[in-house]
This record gives sequence, C-alpha cells and structure tokens, in this order.
Amino acid sequence: PRFVFGSSKKTIEILQKYFPSQQVNTSFIERLNLSRRQLNAKITRKAISYAKDINALKNHLSLSRTYYNFCLTHESLKQCIGFDKRERKRWQKFTPAMAQHITDHIWSFKKLLFFNCDNRHAMT
Repeated sequence: PRFVFGSSKKTIEILQKYFPSQQVNTSFIERLNLSRRQLNAKITRKAISYAKDINALKNHLSLSRTYYNFCLTHESLKQCIGFDKRERKRWQKFTPAMAQHITDHIWSFKKLLFFNCDNRHAMT
C-alpha cells in the first residue's frame, strides 16, 4: 500500500504489536468517522446543520472528541471482573482514556465542561 503519513516500517511495527490481522484495514478509521459524525451534527452528511465559523467547528470537534474518549463507554473495551451470585459475568465499563491509563474513571459531561485545562497533569 501507499503511505501518506509515516513510514511503512513503523506502520508494520504498530500492526504487529496491536492488531492480530497485521494488515492495514480501513474499517477502523471508517468506524471512527461514523462515530464522530453521529456525535457532531455539523459534520453529518446531508444535514440541515452546518458550520458557519471554522473556529466554532474546531471547538465542537474538540469537545465531541474529548467526550468520545473520556465520557462515552465502549462495549469492546469492557472487562470481566468476576461473577455474581447467579454465575453471570460482571463487567467493568471502560472509556478509551481509561484503556490508555490516562484516567481511572468515567468522566461526567459536567466534569468535562468544567475541567481546568491549565492543570492538565491532574486528570483524575
């Protein structure tokens, strides 16, 4: 394949480390694009809503990206933490930020809005 960003060597190293298929697959980025379009009406295809100002669009994209990573749990990231009394599995929900050990809990939208960006190292 043709690489636009990065090198083929680095891409192959990452694929071998994180993905069992070890092949470049566009379905991952297409799924991410779909999730972003669902969270942000301004980038939805054929929508009434549109961005009048590029700065407003950038801010909205930044907010929806942060919400996606810190507030929204993902079914594929959940982990089994044991069994209940009826022998059913109990699950711990995770956000992408929790999976990357950036934070240790699911953020509320209120916490996200009022987070002090000047104190970035105190994210938990």
